[in-house]
Amino acid sequence: MINSLKRDIAVLMIPVIAAGGLYFAEPAMAGEVETESIIGQDIMNSVKEVMSVNAMGLDEEVETQSFSEKNRKGDPNDPDFGKQWYHNMIHDKEAWKKSTGKGVTVAVIDNGFDVDHPDIAANVKGTYDATGNNDMSPVSGKYAYQGTHAAGVIGAVKDNGIGGCGVAPDSSLYLIKVGDNTDTDSLVRALKKCVEIKANVVNIGVGDYKDSAELKAAVEDAVDNGCVIVSTAGDTYSRNVVYPAAYEDVISVGASSYNDFLGCVFSAYGDGVDIAAPGGAGEDYIHGIYSLNEDGGYTAKYGTALASPMVAGAAALVIGSDKKLMNDHSKKTVEAVRKRILDNEMKVSYFCTLDDTDNAIEGGLDCEGAVKNKVIKRKYFGSRVFRIHAGIYDEQQTVSIGRGKSMNLSLIDTEGNQVSKKDSKGAYTLNTSANGITISNTGRLKVKKNVEVGTKFSVTAQYDGDTFTKNFCVSDPVTKIGVNDGGKIKSSVNVTVSAGTVIKADAPWTIIGEKIYKYSGKSSSENAVKVNYRNGFGDIKLKTSKDQYICYYWVSGVPYQFVAKKGKKYTLTYTSQDGSNKKFKVKIACK
Repeated sequence: MINSLKRDIAVLMIPVIAAGGLYFAEPAMAGEVETESIIGQDIMNSVKEVMSVNAMGLDEEVETQSFSEKNRKGDPNDPDFGKQWYHNMIHDKEAWKKSTGKGVTVAVIDNGFDVDHPDIAANVKGTYDATGNNDMSPVSGKYAYQGTHAAGVIGAVKDNGIGGCGVAPDSSLYLIKVGDNTDTDSLVRALKKCVEIKANVVNIGVGDYKDSAELKAAVEDAVDNGCVIVSTAGDTYSRNVVYPAAYEDVISVGASSYNDFLGCVFSAYGDGVDIAAPGGAGEDYIHGIYSLNEDGGYTAKYGTALASPMVAGAAALVIGSDKKLMNDHSKKTVEAVRKRILDNEMKVSYFCTLDDTDNAIEGGLDCEGAVKNKVIKRKYFGSRVFRIHAGIYDEQQTVSIGRGKSMNLSLIDTEGNQVSKKDSKGAYTLNTSANGITISNTGRLKVKKNVEVGTKFSVTAQYDGDTFTKNFCVSDPVTKIGVNDGGKIKSSVNVTVSAGTVIKADAPWTIIGEKIYKYSGKSSSENAVKVNYRNGFGDIKLKTSKDQYICYYWVSGVPYQFVAKKGKKYTLTYTSQDGSNKKFKVKIACK
């Protein structure tokens, strides 16, 4: 998991239980460790380990991903839609073909709202201040954004030419303020209002309420009257799910990361969490959840309180796709919607901690699957990343290429698919004064044998208005790759694992318990370099059964993690990165 976390965590969010509810401390950067007074020692140990992982990369030149904000074919005309990478991860665009939530009333219970925000105003059908102060305005301070942000995630207007859009962009929003002091009486009044207005869906963004008979009765009454209740599981970094999400009739939502199948290190996890949805991992749009701000603008934030409205939006899409569900305000409808969301989720484990035990959230939100009432097998779901692809370890600042070798550079589109050669024709530009290095219009990079080792150059690609650059350095070509067995390099290894073992395809040394080396000399002792996270393989191919669920790396689309099944066999093939095409195979049998 360490290797996965290196890719995943740019900043570390530390959970804090404040008087006004469950909120965040400032993101802790590597080296900032003044946190022991707020969190327990066990968590602190994990926090320090994550910080250590982050610190390892601070002194290295690491290329940041080229994140494309540009809208693509089939996207809404909202100019910031490209910043909302989570639409691709939860597949709501595909669900919109059948439902956009039109006619569905979604009650948004949160700390306060910018009711007149231009990106939700058209969808706001009513308001109610459950605190009794007749004031819907956002709470003051750091978390003023939250209610407006959550409302935007659910129902920001689509195709209005401003901002982004919501998961259920045509749903009717009923905004209910409960403040930020987790007052049970306010939440009970809010839930009674949901029954009164016949809300189809209820999203509760403020957590950490006290369990009480009154609150439980209010939840049960709302459910009996057809309200599908969705709530944040909490930013507890533990198995402790906050109330009201802890109640059986409430769909509790944990947070998954902005890439792949990782849970967020701040999220609650375990059996008490029903489903994961993107919760972000920072306060920039590349990592965070981009939505509405309380001042009429936009912002990117993170937290389970921002994952919950995605599931609420999905519930609105499901109800909007079925008139029977929309018109039947009974517990039967609630159970049917819950079943459609949870039974048709992406069947994957999101690991939220530094170990690979049971500290995970099972299942990820799939709006298309829920609306179609069908499990849709997905090999990959990705963020809006666009870049030149030169192997799985694309985040390296400089990629090596061997003298006398060549490699095909490809462009990866926003869905993680390779752009065709026809589309990329004329896109590449070679930036070097060195002789003997060429690149074709379709991205075929060649280095002649007489080019001096250490020569550095770069390649620039332009596609659909975006520009991307990859740096290269000429090296001696790889002649061998594998494990050293008594001075002999073995290019193939057999290993047996037990059922349920998490196989990290991008870190084969964790499977075989051996260090893997690549060589540029003729003997096993000459110019040996250990293959690791920063100088790895050019590509990874996995041969397995068709029913195997595989996690694919968010940039290059190659496999990086899966769970071994009893009686199955797998073959992982690793190719050297420098164009030499030397291969190393790991053959796995699961008993």
